[in-house]
Amino acid sequence: MKRLLKIDLYRAFINRKFLLACLLGLLIAVSNFFQHVLPVFFEADYYMSLNLNMPPANVFVNWLGVNPRGMEQFLYYLLLPVIAVLPYADSYFSDKKTGCIKNFLIRASKKDYFICRYISVFLSGGCAFSLPLLINFLAASLFLPSMTPDPYYSSIGENSMWNDIYYTNPILYTLLFILLAFLFSGVFATVSLSISDFSEHRFIVLIFPFLLYLAFFSVMSYISTNSQMLAWI
Repeated sequence: MKRLLKIDLYRAFINRKFLLACLLGLLIAVSNFFQHVLPVFFEADYYMSLNLNMPPANVFVNWLGVNPRGMEQFLYYLLLPVIAVLPYADSYFSDKKTGCIKNFLIRASKKDYFICRYISVFLSGGCAFSLPLLINFLAASLFLPSMTPDPYYSSIGENSMWNDIYYTNPILYTLLFILLAFLFSGVFATVSLSISDFSEHRFIVLIFPFLLYLAFFSVMSYISTNSQMLAWI
């Protein structure tokens, strides 16, 4: 099983689709860096000279994961299932169509094959999505100070998840945030793997997690909107 897992991980990470998924995420991460990190860095001295009683620019407020300004954050999270499934999620479907699965099942049991495949798909999907997030945060950290965020200038409100950690230990919050992104994207990648037995078309296998994601997003938005309306009433 160890040898099969090693082969599977190699196929999952050393391929053009994994590189394409990472580049797609990096494109958005780099756009965020040039539009919302570098300008803040170059204008920091100017705003400090105005004595506006504002806190200095902060990496924990401006990096891609928590900065809602512009379209980058919305676009990045919208493409979560797309980036996650690109590297290896359709591998089982391809193995069935090409007959390559027989070569694996000769040397390993079906149970070992699926365990290794789920691990490889999960890890490749999680890494493809979370790696650009991590790179964006590290790049922002090179230019902006790491200070405790000011609630007035941050998008993390009192109803936000882990808000207490964010304002007491922001670096821990960031690591937990990236870990959560890794887990979510890994799960969505395995959704494609799970439905490969029920579809005859590769496009359906790849697009289904995105459709599921949109449905989940729509339901949660509806619940949130109604909750706010009831609270207002």
